[in-house]
This record gives sequence, C-alpha cells and structure tokens, in this order.
Amino acid sequence: MPFVPLISAITGFFASMFMAVWNKLIRWYLTGGLKIFLIYVAACTVFYNLISWLVSQINGALGDLLYGVQVPDYAHPIMAALPSNTGACIQICLATYLAGAAYNLSKEVARFKLRMTEKAAGFSKA
Repeated sequence: MPFVPLISAITGFFASMFMAVWNKLIRWYLTGGLKIFLIYVAACTVFYNLISWLVSQINGALGDLLYGVQVPDYAHPIMAALPSNTGACIQICLATYLAGAAYNLSKEVARFKLRMTEKAAGFSKA
C-alpha cells in the first residue's frame, strides 16, 4: 500500500491546480473578460458575414454579366474581338481587389482588438 499516499498527493496537486485555474477563469469573467471576448466574436462574425455576402453578390453579378446576359446584335463584333478568357481576367482582377480589401479590413480588426485590449488593461491614452 505504499502507492496510496502517492496517489492522494497527485490527486491533491491536480485538484489545487484545477481550483487555481478555475479561480482565474472566474476572476477573468467577473472583470469583463467575457464581455471583451464576446465583442471580438461578434465583430469577427459580422465582418465574416459581410465579406461572404459581398463576394457572393459580386460573383452573382459577374456571372450574370459575363455568362447569363443575352448579347445584343450590335455587340457581337465587340464580343468577337474579346479574348476567350475575358471573364477569368475580370474575376482575377476582382479577386485581387477583394484580397486587398480583406487585408485592410484585417488590419482594422487588429487595431480594434489592440484598442479594446489596451482599454481593458487600463493603458488607454484617451
């Protein structure tokens, strides 16, 4: 039976570690950490949904413009002069533009997170 004290010591150690972590989580919750976390989650959700909506609208408009619209009779010479990959080129240009917009948006989200973290930690300049 020499392992019983060892098992109880290990169990006590892990129980005290769990209680320390639990106390820190409760303290974090009570000091507004959950509020800041939920603001981050809500902001990320809104930005993700807006970007997804924008991309779907652009893809729908491009599809209608390039492939779904009946070309008028006077535009056939113009369409014949365009290369066969015109639609792909336009989509690449728009994808590049959207990638730049997403990068700028991610920079703004990072700045927002930094401001919120500084405000929560009490380092705000304002």
